[in-house]
Amino acid sequence: MQIVLAVVLVAVGVYGALYAIQVAKAQAMYHTAKYGVAKENTEQILRLAAAAQSLYPHNYYFCIWAAEKAYYTSLVADKKDAQELLANSDRWCETGLALNHYKSQLRLLKTHLLEGKSVPDALKYWNQYVEWQFWEPYNHAVLAELYAKAGEFEKSLEELRWVKGSEHYAATGKRIAEAWKRDMTLTSPSRRPARPARR
Repeated sequence: MQIVLAVVLVAVGVYGALYAIQVAKAQAMYHTAKYGVAKENTEQILRLAAAAQSLYPHNYYFCIWAAEKAYYTSLVADKKDAQELLANSDRWCETGLALNHYKSQLRLLKTHLLEGKSVPDALKYWNQYVEWQFWEPYNHAVLAELYAKAGEFEKSLEELRWVKGSEHYAATGKRIAEAWKRDMTLTSPSRRPARPARR
């Protein structure tokens, strides 16, 4: 019995040591991707993220970094590369959300990814998050802008009320006004909405 117990303990110790080595390697890759020589190289970051994921699949911060880097690089890439980058961003975002469904960076990025396809879908998704994390003014700022992009200016201004007094208020109000002006130029005179009242 003692021999069996000793063998089990040795096996557990070996497994623990090997697992610790894997975690350390994955963490080193994250450090290189986030703070080291690879931090400006999106392609390398994505490779490192995939390698680290195979060693230790629980680091949602690496998922956030890979997803955000792919998304923001897509904004300045040509059409073909942008599509691939957006697909990578979506994949890493979903991987991160599976690990931590309420992480704000991941929920916001998912909203941006949805927005590129459907503003109403982005609105629905972000609205669910705001209901859960209601008292954060920035969340209402994002929602106000999404409503403005959807042409729902009354709802946009209602959301802006929850941003008042925060550092995000002036910038959000400006973007709503810009969206309204764009909407006015795209809408024929007979179909123009009433100018939103000042709050």
